Amino acid sequence: MRRSAFVPTLFRGSILFFLTASLSPVRAQGGSSATENGDVNGDGKRDIADPVYMLTWMFGRGPEPVPIVCPPCGPSDRDGDGVPDRIDNCPSVPNADQKDRDADGIGDVCDVSDTIPGEEKDDPNPYVNYPATEIQPRLLRAQPLTTWPIFRRHVDPAHDVVPPDARGTTGGLRGETGVLAEHRSGLEGDEADDYCTLDNYLVLELGSHANAGSNVAGIELWIGDHWRLLAAPAGGFAPNQILTYNFNNTPCPDCWNAMHPEDWDEIRLITQSKDGLQVARVQFVHSDELILETDVDAWLDEYYGAVLDFSIDTAVARWAEIGDTRITALYYAAQDLGQTGESKYLNIDRAWCSEFASWAIRQTGLNTPVGSIGTNDMSGYFAGVNRKYTKAQVQAGDYMPGAGDYIALWATANEPTGSHSVLFWRWTTLAGRRPQTGDRFDTIEGNTCNAVRIRNRKWEDVVFVGKAQ
Repeated sequence: MRRSAFVPTLFRGSILFFLTASLSPVRAQGGSSATENGDVNGDGKRDIADPVYMLTWMFGRGPEPVPIVCPPCGPSDRDGDGVPDRIDNCPSVPNADQKDRDADGIGDVCDVSDTIPGEEKDDPNPYVNYPATEIQPRLLRAQPLTTWPIFRRHVDPAHDVVPPDARGTTGGLRGETGVLAEHRSGLEGDEADDYCTLDNYLVLELGSHANAGSNVAGIELWIGDHWRLLAAPAGGFAPNQILTYNFNNTPCPDCWNAMHPEDWDEIRLITQSKDGLQVARVQFVHSDELILETDVDAWLDEYYGAVLDFSIDTAVARWAEIGDTRITALYYAAQDLGQTGESKYLNIDRAWCSEFASWAIRQTGLNTPVGSIGTNDMSGYFAGVNRKYTKAQVQAGDYMPGAGDYIALWATANEPTGSHSVLFWRWTTLAGRRPQTGDRFDTIEGNTCNAVRIRNRKWEDVVFVGKAQ
């Protein structure tokens, strides 16, 4: 190389010396080898000796330097997978798909922390050190199903019972024992003295992945701050299983009575094990009301996610039960579907159908009565604001009940304004332009078998309508 030709490259070479630290080794022309670009003295290192070497040669006092050779054009791709090193999440191992299951910025083929889903090994019983007195009351046994159940409400008369207005007043909200037991906020159907036998259960379907099952003894179902242990079936959890857990058959029926109604708004599945499950679908029925049914398709284990939270799903499922209506009173009423007991609407233990209806209507901005009330109080309120229509007035065409309206049912000699309060949802049978005997309608109502439920009622049982729209 002529010195005159090399001099213009001196400054470029100096710049390369500082800027090419991460470039790959290249081979120099004429057989000399430079281990790094900028290693002009060929000693295998790039250091201050390289510019000194060039200056010595430039002034005629040293041997010719090893030429600086540029690498092939284009970005560096050491593993040859077509993804440039600067954006490759695993630059040393080919992975053209760039899969990164845990989204930690390290490709799966390089991420030593990654394992195949469900393959983790762990103690099969994370509850082995729990006292039996802690586990047994919480234990729910699995029953296998062959097909996914289709939810249907009971329609037989035995499940259309409206209990008497008074069960006996206990006084304070939490009663003498300091719990909600006196307010019957747990399950209807798990004890002999319950008003009705209503379904309460959870269905769990596992995925089809080869590792979808698990040897873990059980997973936790959390309802608000209360948890139950969903025990594995005999032989353990296995792919494609459909399992049901019946809450009406538990070792501790009284344990449910200590729950607040709003605990049922927060549903979670939790595992204490790395030996996880693939959850495909979940269905949850409370007081004969579908409060959750969703496709999950997620892994439940300590690495991929130890908690599956269904709080939003329960809200969406309840809303869907009333056709996603945006009528305010119905929306709030639907969010309480399945909940039992009067403690949210009233602080004494008595019938609470009017209290529930009034609470839902107040969410629209109307100042309906509060406290311990009945149909007579609701009648007075709607009459006072010119929003009350008798059955005869409705049949005469003065008003047509609409979604979210208040309706009183079943007049008696002692209760001429009615003995039960409901919220009107929709007509299911309407023969003409005006309601008449034989027509039927759906409602949302409280205190039906001590629960908030969707029911179907007869027009001939109506006493009056309160316009709440």
